This record gives sequence, structure tokens and C-alpha cells, in this order.
Amino acid sequence: MTRIADYRVLEPLGNGSHGQVHKAFPPERLGMGTELVALKVFDRSTDYAEYQRVVEEVQVYAAAANQSDELANMFDVGRHGERLFISMAYYPEGSLAARARGLTKKQVVQLVASAARGAHALHEAGVVHREIKPTNILLADTEHGVLSDLGLAHVVSPGQTVTGLGVSSLETMEPGLVRGEKSARASDIWSLGACLHWGLTGLGVFADLPDSSLIAVLRHIMTASPRIADDGIPPPIREVLARCLDQDRMERYGTALELADDLQTIVEGIGR
Repeated sequence: MTRIADYRVLEPLGNGSHGQVHKAFPPERLGMGTELVALKVFDRSTDYAEYQRVVEEVQVYAAAANQSDELANMFDVGRHGERLFISMAYYPEGSLAARARGLTKKQVVQLVASAARGAHALHEAGVVHREIKPTNILLADTEHGVLSDLGLAHVVSPGQTVTGLGVSSLETMEPGLVRGEKSARASDIWSLGACLHWGLTGLGVFADLPDSSLIAVLRHIMTASPRIADDGIPPPIREVLARCLDQDRMERYGTALELADDLQTIVEGIGR
């Protein structure tokens, strides 16, 4: 069994943006007993000033998570050598990305509604997530989701947020952020809409993304308009998607909570 800092690593869970995620046993100092955690280790080294910026943002996130059942608990932040790590709650059911094909429309809408409430809690604390995508909407169960893995690239690598991301992150990132606009509530709301679309259809809103190079992907996202799939989406959800994905930020939902409330109303009208 390998160790990262004072964590005992069991197995890899996958690669996230900017790092790897592992299933691990937490150290005794956290007082968690045998509870498992998800341990994310960033790829690049960080200096002490970068580390301190991350600690400050994680503290804000943790305070918001203590007040919201829709944010994954974050337990610890530190450095293993010069590499940053963060430990957070482990959810064995996986994420919307892994389970979407086996979920009903009702369950997908419920999960995204939960993530929207989590995003609202963050926004009220003064933090924008910046990297909401299906792999970051975790399943507490098939009807309740939590938002996890706060996007910290802008803290760790100022000015390099977009170029360090993979295509899976870019296809649910608001095009405005790709163009260099400032992150805001509206950018997370766009991402929530893109995740809802993906969960319902298995397709991104930029379904014809080129696979030739990252530069080609970025150019396409910056110039193309998002497209809502023709089939498989009930009219009330199409209206929600159209509002989330509007190119004008002012035309989107004013808050993620408003989005969550609309989704909950839709859930109550869906049979399955």
C-alpha cells in the first residue's frame, strides 16, 4: 500500500483536471476512523504562496459545505513534497458521468438540481466553482447529488486556467470563460445547463467538437453556438436549458437556486 503524505492509498479512482484522484484511508490526525476519502493530487508543483491561496479558498468552500447537504465535504489540504493535495468525501456510487446511461430523466434532473443548490451555496459564500462537469456531480444516491472538486486552477496557475484543462472540462465550461471573461454565477449556471443536457442525452452542447487538437477545440467553442438536441428532452426542460445556455449572461437564471427550484418543479411532474 503506497502513501501520499500521511494517507494510505488503496487504488486510483481516475484522472481529474490537473491531477489524479485516489481512494485512500485518512490519517489518524483527522479523527475519521476507517472512513474512506477521495484524495486528489495535483500534477504540478506549487510554491508556498500558491498553497496559501488554495488554503484560503478551500476554507471558504468548507464553510459553505458545512451549511449545505449539496456540497461534498472537504477534509484536508496540504502538500506532498511540492505537489498540492486535497482530500474530500468519497462517494462509492460514482458520478453523473459514470451513471448517466442507467439513470432515468427524473433522476438526472434531481441530481443536477442538487448540484445547482450546491453551486448556490458556494456563490452565496463568494466563490464561483468554475469547473462544473458530470464527473464533479457525485451521487449520494440515485435521487440526491452533491457538487464536488472545486475548480482551483485559477488559484494554482493564474492565467493558465483554460489551457490546462481537458476536453471533458471544456465542453461544459461557459464559452465566456474560454474567451477570458471573468467567472461569475452565470458561468456556473451555463455549466449546470450543459451537464443537464449531457446527462439526458449523452451529448455535449458542442456535439461536433473537433478532435484534431486542443487549439481546434478552443477555437470551436469560442465561435460556435451551443445546440440543444432535437430528441429526448421534454419541452419544460428544453426551456430551462435554453435559459441556462443563453449567450447573454443577463438572460440566464439570476441565481443557481432559481434554476434548482425550476428543476424541482419539473421533477414533480415527471412520472419516472
